[in-house]
Amino acid sequence: QSDSSVCPKMRRSLAVGILSLLPALAAAFLSPPILPLTPQSDSSSRYASRSSRSNSDPSWSRNHLPWVSRASRARSAPLLAPQMQLSVPEPESGAMSVLREGIKSVGVGVKGSKPISEDLVDPLSEIISGLATGDIKAEWEGEEEAMRQRAASFLGTLFVKVSLQETDERLLANMAALNPALASKGRVRGGCSSAQVLAAAVGEGG
Repeated sequence: QSDSSVCPKMRRSLAVGILSLLPALAAAFLSPPILPLTPQSDSSSRYASRSSRSNSDPSWSRNHLPWVSRASRARSAPLLAPQMQLSVPEPESGAMSVLREGIKSVGVGVKGSKPISEDLVDPLSEIISGLATGDIKAEWEGEEEAMRQRAASFLGTLFVKVSLQETDERLLANMAALNPALASKGRVRGGCSSAQVLAAAVGEGG
């Protein structure tokens, strides 16, 4: 009888103990694992400090972060220091603008060459005649050499133009009048010989 009474008591005690452990076991299985804390490596700590500093100061990241190449740093740098900046060129004089417009008129472009406009004939003749005879105006000083180069370019392009118009021939006649003795020298177009064109382009000093 004693043995039969002990067994039920043990069973009840064991059941009570197992039931008391169930909440702890459930919490252990259901909660996420807790990983041990490990100190940051030296490289990761450097990366974290660089990242935080680059976010607060973008210029620091361009100059210090190892993955930014020298080319990228150069592109992000100012193009020129203030003392090295180029000065803005002065505007062209009136004579240089006239010569430029003359070259644009006789030059062969997408739509071909055009006749010299009526309002350019006299200014062009005056400028080229002044350069050829040495009658240099005060406002031309400092630009004389550049003006001679433009005048030569204009006259050469005009003389070889495929089709000469009335205004073109009038200007060539003005150039021929500067050196009548050369009228029969070389090819003649518009009443002006190639020698006369060359003399007008070079001037008396040539």
